[in-house]
This record gives sequence, C-alpha cells and structure tokens, in this order.
Amino acid sequence: MAEQGAPDPTSIAADLRSGDPDRVTHALNVLDQAWRRRPAMPMPMPDADDLATAFDSAVPQEVVDRFISVVQNYPLFEPPPEPAGRHTAALDAVLLYGPGQPAFDVALSIRVDDHADYAVKDIMRHLLDRPAEDATELAVVEQVLDHLLDGNSTRAAVVEGLVDWAFRGRYPDLVDRLLPQLDEGERAHVIDAMD
Repeated sequence: MAEQGAPDPTSIAADLRSGDPDRVTHALNVLDQAWRRRPAMPMPMPDADDLATAFDSAVPQEVVDRFISVVQNYPLFEPPPEPAGRHTAALDAVLLYGPGQPAFDVALSIRVDDHADYAVKDIMRHLLDRPAEDATELAVVEQVLDHLLDGNSTRAAVVEGLVDWAFRGRYPDLVDRLLPQLDEGERAHVIDAMD
C-alpha cells in the first residue's frame, strides 16, 4: 500500500502506458511532485515510448520538461535503471520533441553527472543502437553534442564517440558538421577513422 501522499505505482504505471495524453501528463505531474516532496514509492521508470504513444510526434514542451525532470530525479525506479539509463530515456524524449531548451537541459544534466564521461559513452552507443531517423532528430543530436563538446568533463568522450561513428560510417553528415568544433588533433583522429 502506498504511503499517504505517495503515488500509487499501479495506477501511475497504467496512466503512463495508457496512450491518453491527459493521463500520461497527470502521471508525470504526480511523479514530479512526489520526488520534490519525497513521498516516493518504487515505480517503473517512464519510457519515451509512453510519450510517443500518447502524443505521436507533437509532444508539448512542458510534457517533455516534466518527463526529463522525472527520469532525472525520481529516486525509486524499480527495476533500477542502467547507469546512464536516465540520460538515454531523457534523450529519447527530446528526440521526439526536437531541438530547443529540452536538448540543452539533457546535455547539461550529462555534463554535471558525477560520471559524465561514462554517461557520454553510453549516449553515443545508445545512438548507434537507436539511430536518429530524420532531420529533426539529427538536429537534436547535433545540439546535444554541441553542448557536450563545450564541457571539460565530456569533450574527450564525445570525440571518442565521433571516432567510433566515423569508423562505422554512422551519421557521416553530422560528423562532418561537428569537425570544425574539434582541435587539429581531434579532427585528424576522426578523419583517420573514416578511411
């Protein structure tokens, strides 16, 4: 039984998976308030697919913002997410929304992570497994990587990921657009991987 004021895991999970925009929004609002007030109960972590099912490709920014807040901050997800699972879930939501403030927020949360370099490596691998499929999604990836290249704790991991992408022939246009942001040695390393 849920503590008084704590979200009911069964009803919240049902709302998240319902495909109904109002129920999904309500569930995210309840979870967001719960982590802020601390009456948290073990919950399954929301998935960006919940947003896609409910909103298709028109997810409102306030819903994406709430989703990011919940996946980044709710303390009791069960099962516990993988180390970078919170970041990849937030990134998947932003891919649905498009470039803008939510993409910056995701990049910032990665940059301030205690293990930012590992988080970036996981994000770069995640994008190999779940490729960005259209120009809007690629713009989100580019915006996130732009911000991560600016971070002292994340730059080397982004470059390492770009080398891997170049070697695998993934996102060639995006890799080319990011090359001017790299220093001479980083750029040479990425270009060498393209051969």
